Order: sequence, then C-alpha cells, then structure tokens
Amino acid sequence: MRLEPLKPSTIRFLLDVDPAAHLGRRVGPYELTEVLGEGGMGTVYLATRREGGFDQRVALKLVGQAHDGLVERLREERQILAGLAHPNIARLLDGGASDLGPYLAMEYVEGRPIDTHARDLPRAQRLELLRTVCAAVQFSHQNLVVHCDLKPSNILVTAAGEVKLLDFGVARVLDATTGVGPGNRRMTRRFASPEQLRGDPVTTASDVFALGRVLQEITGDSVPPALEAIARKATAEDPHQRYPTAAEFSDDLGRFLGARPVRARPGSPAHRTGLFFRRNKWPVAAAALVLLTLAGGLIATRRQARIAEARLEQVRTLAGAMVSDLHDGIRDLPGATIARRMLVESALRYLDELDRSGRPEVRLELAHAYEQVAEIQGNPHYTNLGDLAGATASYARALELREEAWTEDSLSASVRHALGRSLGFTAVVTSWNEDNPGAIAQAERALRLLDPLPEAAHDAARVRAELGWYRIWEGEAERGLEDLDTATRALSRLASAEPENTEVRLDLWRAFSYAVDGLRFTGRETEALALVEGRGLPLLEGMLARNASLARLQYGLHVAYDYVGQLNVALGRTEAAVEAYARSEAHARVLVDTDPANQKAHEALARAEMARAGVLAGLGRMEEAGAAFAASAEVRRGLWQRAPSNVSLGNMTGSAYRVWCRTLVGAGRFSQAVPVCDEGVRIQREVVAQAAGSPILIGNLGAVLAWHGRALRGVGRSEEAARVLGDAVRVLGSLEADMEGYSFEVPPDSVRTELAAIGG
Repeated sequence: MRLEPLKPSTIRFLLDVDPAAHLGRRVGPYELTEVLGEGGMGTVYLATRREGGFDQRVALKLVGQAHDGLVERLREERQILAGLAHPNIARLLDGGASDLGPYLAMEYVEGRPIDTHARDLPRAQRLELLRTVCAAVQFSHQNLVVHCDLKPSNILVTAAGEVKLLDFGVARVLDATTGVGPGNRRMTRRFASPEQLRGDPVTTASDVFALGRVLQEITGDSVPPALEAIARKATAEDPHQRYPTAAEFSDDLGRFLGARPVRARPGSPAHRTGLFFRRNKWPVAAAALVLLTLAGGLIATRRQARIAEARLEQVRTLAGAMVSDLHDGIRDLPGATIARRMLVESALRYLDELDRSGRPEVRLELAHAYEQVAEIQGNPHYTNLGDLAGATASYARALELREEAWTEDSLSASVRHALGRSLGFTAVVTSWNEDNPGAIAQAERALRLLDPLPEAAHDAARVRAELGWYRIWEGEAERGLEDLDTATRALSRLASAEPENTEVRLDLWRAFSYAVDGLRFTGRETEALALVEGRGLPLLEGMLARNASLARLQYGLHVAYDYVGQLNVALGRTEAAVEAYARSEAHARVLVDTDPANQKAHEALARAEMARAGVLAGLGRMEEAGAAFAASAEVRRGLWQRAPSNVSLGNMTGSAYRVWCRTLVGAGRFSQAVPVCDEGVRIQREVVAQAAGSPILIGNLGAVLAWHGRALRGVGRSEEAARVLGDAVRVLGSLEADMEGYSFEVPPDSVRTELAAIGG
C-alpha cells in the first residue's frame, strides 16, 4: 500500500511527530517496522504481528489522535473496505484504536505501480492488466463505492502479475437511488475528473475518467487511432459522453485487443473489413488458397460446413440436456452427490469448448452449468461436497457470463431474470464467506432486477427471504424480519397456487427458519417456537409421505427439530429439548447413511450430537454427554482432514473440543477435562495460524486457553496453569481495544484475576 509523499511539515501535522519516530512502537497487536508512504489521510507503515505462534505482515494506516475529520474518514474507509471482498482489491484485515491514534491494517502488497510494471511489457499485456483493474473498479461500483483517487501508485502489480487496487481513503459511497456521491476535494489533480476539480458530486463516471488517464499513462505517446479514441471517450469533459461503466470501458479494450471495431470509433466499412482480415489473417489466407486451388469443391465445402454446424448443435443440445434434464432427474436421489458432480463437470467441459464459438446461447448454457457445479461444490442450502471456495469461484464465473449477456442485451426479460438469479446465488456464498454486507448489496441488486418480472416471483421471494437473513446476522433484526414477512407471504401465495411445487415449499420452510433466527436473536423464543411447531413442522411433515427420500426435506426436518431443541432449552424445558435433539440427530443420520459424500449431512450430524451432549450435561448425565461430545468431535475432525485448508471446518473441530472442555470444567471433572482442553488448544492454534487476524478465531483460542488453565489449576498443576492462563490473557487482551461490544466467552479481566490468585 503506497501513498504519494507529502511535505514533512504536513506529515507532522497529521501525526504530531516525524513518522519515523514511531518505528518499533506497537499499534494494537502490530509492531511498526518501516514507513511505506505518507498521504493526506495519514501515514502507512509496514507492520508485523507476532502472536499466537504466527507472523503476519500488514500495511498499517495510522491517523493522528487529534484530527476528528481524518478519524471519521478512516472509519468510513474501514466500512467501505469491509464490503469490498474482491481478489484484486487489497483486503481489510483489522482496525481499531491505539495510543498513537486510530488505524487500519490492510493486506500488505509487495508490488510495483502499474505504470512502472508495464514499461517492459508488450502492449497487449499492459491492456489486459488495465482490464483487470476495470473489473475491480466495476465491482466497487456495483457495491455503490466510487474510489475517487485511481492512479498508478494506487494500483500495484506483484511479481506474479497479480493486480491489487489500494487506498480507498477518499472513496465515496453512492446513493442507491441517484448513483451520486458527495464531492471531494482530496484528489490527485492529474487523474481527477473535471467534476472532481470543481468540487461537484461524483459518480462512477469520475472513476472511468481516471481509468482513461491510467490508460494514457501505461501506453505512452505512440498509440493507434482506435486506442486513442478509447482514451478520448473515457476522459471526455462531459461525464455523459464517457463510457457508462468501467465494464464497458474494459469491453472496448477487449474489442481493440481482438482486432474488432471499438465502440469509441466505429469506423468505415473499409476499416472494419481491414480489422476482420487482421484478426483472421491465417483463416483468410487459408480460405484464399482454397478458393484459388479448389474452386470446384465449393459445393462439397458448403456441405461439410453444414455437417459441422449440425454436429456442433448436437453437442450443444447433449450438453444442455446433461446439465438440465439428466442432472435434475437425479438431483434428489439418495447417494447421488458424486454422480451429479461427474455429470455436470462432463457437460461443463463440452460447453467450455463450445464457448469459443462466441454464440450467446452457449454462453447462457455455460453459466447455468457453472451454477449447477457450484451448487454441488458447496451451496450450503443443498446437498454439497463442502467446497465453499470452489462454489464461490463457480458462481463468480456464472455471474461473469450473465453480466456479459446483460451488457449485450439489457432489454431481454430472460437475461434480466437469469442475472438476478445469478446474483442471488452469489449472495448466498458471499454470506457464508462471512461477508454479509457484500451479500446484502448483491441481494438488493438481484431484487431490483427480479421484482419487476411477474415470471420471477418465486426467485424474488426466495432472494427477499435470504436478504432478511443476511440483515439479521448483520445485526438488523427488525429490518430483516420485515423482509421475511414480505417473503413468506409471497411464498405462501405461490404454495397455495401450486400445491405440488416442492421447491416453493422448501423455500417457504427456509424463510420460516430465517424468521426463527430473527425472533430468537431478539428474545422472542416463545414466538419462535410457535412458528416452528405451528407452521414449519406441519409444512415439512406434510411433504414427507411423498418425498421421504428427498435429501433437502430430511435436512429441513433436522434443522426444524434442532430449533425446537434450542428454543426449549431457552425456555427451560430440558426434557423436551433432549427429545427434539434426538429426532434432529435421526434425520441427520438418514442423510449420512444415504449419501456419505454429502458433507452437509456430516455437519448436520455433528451439530445434532453436540447439541444433545450439551443438554445431557445440563441434566447431569455426564457419561452420555461425553459419548455424544466425542462422536461430534470425531465427525468434525474427519471433515477437516478431508479439507485441511478449510478454516471453517478447522474452527468447527476446535469448537467441539472447546465446548466439551468447558462443560467438563464447569462440572468439576478437571482430570477428564485436561486432555480434551489440551487438544482444543492445539487445534485452535493451528486454525488461527491458517487465518491470521480473525477476531472470532482468536477469541475462540483465548477461551479454550482459559478453560485449559482452569482445568490444570483444578488438578493442582499450578505452574502450568499460570503459564496457560498468561497465554489466555495475552490472546484475549489483543482483542479488547479493537472489539468494542464483542461478547467474550471468557472475560479477560476474570482470567487476570485468576492469574493473580495463583501468583502469575
């Protein structure tokens, strides 16, 4: 992360001291090691975090204590970056307050500015780099964020050729209705648009202008007329004369690279013909040779072309049938997960080959295939293989293809519908990747596309329900419940109109389940239990006679009884909770037995066993509880061993041991607790090392350390207990300054008191 240098006097005004004087100081958990750059928003340091057995380098932006306006901008930057999870945008890792002032910890990017990196590259590679930048900018615009300071020094390229967009310190959030953001006087004049220089409100066109300036910077003075026309259109004085989006600017660069007429300079028929010959010189030469030497074979050639076209169409039809008809036919058969993956991946290979033809219908079928693959890989709402990263990538590819179709034909209702569905699917995995703000933005855009289409009523209601769930988990429970009320009424109408439509009923159940979360998070457990028992379970059990083998129905029943168990525990009805958890576990076992490859089923079984263990422990039935804890931990460990890089699975495994450890300590069974706690600490340290900087994972590590220390103290191993409790204080203490309102499982002060009591 780099900023343009300021005068030393300005820097001292911002931080009240020469930035180099802070080297070696700690800011939160980070040690400042090097000044990377200075700018109008503060100083950026290279900093290192050395805690919990891992080292992590970050770019840390620091603002002085006394400058309220800059502090507020830093908070805004943190909020903006929290919603921008994109591979070509530097990630926000952490942030908080320190004795040197507020700070942001960003992904440290070791690279060169794009203009420096591009000097030794062929022109085509320079333009492809810029197209990657455009994709990142387009993503930020879709999330209603204008960067406002795009310039080469804010676009770094790593040694591996990876582009990273930096420094959203002066970015502006657009109004969702008008697409206009507030003006901004902080800018780099050479790359600032005319409206920015005037201090007028900014739009996405302001960033398009800067991209045009970057194009001029990386291509130099000698450019062909078509490329010059692209730059001229991007940097037009009037924002309305520029490219409407960064994606369209990128598309014209792609047309130039492909020797096709650019939209900025349509050209004469002769010019377009010349471009055709240029991009097809070898086929054209071959065709000329054929015409000169085999003129008599023209009829045969035409016949062969018709045969080739017919075969192409046959392959396309077969691949489409494999994705839609065959896949959907086996989708809900027991044990079909692996077969579904093989079937869709085979079809995907055919369609990928056909996509080179550039035919729009092939592109749409390819997008559908990617969505089917993503569902199998890791859509958490369906039977899946537990590959969330793979699902995220596949949904992103499908969305990219849908966006291309939308760019070409934004008037088509079917294209609009397909893009809205694609955004809805992408929002699901975005949320499960712990980015609820990003999921909310994607779902809101999906609804803007779907709501006006009567034929999309089911999809719109499903996405509306999911939007409500994202809002609940983002802390907006009441607003989320309003969305869910709208969605459940719409889905109920559809269910009444289509009594045999299983998909609508399953989506209605899922909307009920989301509403249960909202009610219990706001302390309305009695209402939540009435919703599950009065509407959810009758809906699901009414489907059971006709659909007993349907995996999604079995999973729905597992979740419903799990909710009944949780809510009965909250209401003090422990025996009823034990019975509910047993039924939840039974439905999970059906899923595991019928489809062992279904990771979602194993996760369900582990969750049910863990929940039952907790209730049994509360009833004092510790031997039964211990067996259930052990079974849950073993299932989770098996899942993690299949995918050792999956941090979520690692955390689930560590959490199983942490809860088991906590339960044994709470029951005074210290000797039994020690080995369980020790294993929990070992696993949680490994997980934290994999995902450095995650407050939730660090908090879990601190909690299990505290329980482990208490277990050791309980068996009289005071010296070891002091060491472990000291580790717990250091880990939990690292979160205190930055996590205002964070709910600690074990409050740091309570651990400090215990440590003092044993002389630690």
